[in-house]
Amino acid sequence: MKDLVRTSLLIALLMLATCIASCGVTETGNPKPGGESAPFSEPSSDETQTYINNAFDVMILYPAGWSFEESADETNVDFQSSDEGEEGTTTALITFEILDSTPMSLFAYLFETYPERSFSVYVTTRLVGYTYDNPDPGPNGGDLQEYFFLDNDLLLHVDAEVFPATAEQLRALLDGISFL
Repeated sequence: MKDLVRTSLLIALLMLATCIASCGVTETGNPKPGGESAPFSEPSSDETQTYINNAFDVMILYPAGWSFEESADETNVDFQSSDEGEEGTTTALITFEILDSTPMSLFAYLFETYPERSFSVYVTTRLVGYTYDNPDPGPNGGDLQEYFFLDNDLLLHVDAEVFPATAEQLRALLDGISFL
């Protein structure tokens, strides 16, 4: 039975790698060098602001009006929506982590690290990563989501508590992430 599960997993990984390769990205979720990617037009400064993490070479365009707080060692940045609305404030804690070694793929790393979880592919205009829909409610009653992106050995992990009124703004923040 274990052999059947391992064989099925290997086939699924190979199929995923083939699919990702045909989408113009590597299996780690990075854009292919020189490959075609979605055209990028930077939104006007009225719509977005720019956060740059020089320690990890990451740039994030985030919705105007949102705020952020960066940890002293620059390994975390916590974004918050400006609109609390009736439900609550959407938050996105982004953690930057240098892994001990470059994994074979982001999917393989996630499968090994979180074997009990089911992940879905998450695509932005710049990156391909994975998301996990946490079934537990957030501390403020919002929907808990996790997003993962990889650039060689740099793992970017986003823990978000999302409320319907600002869900599109969170998607804009995720879409604004790019590795420099």
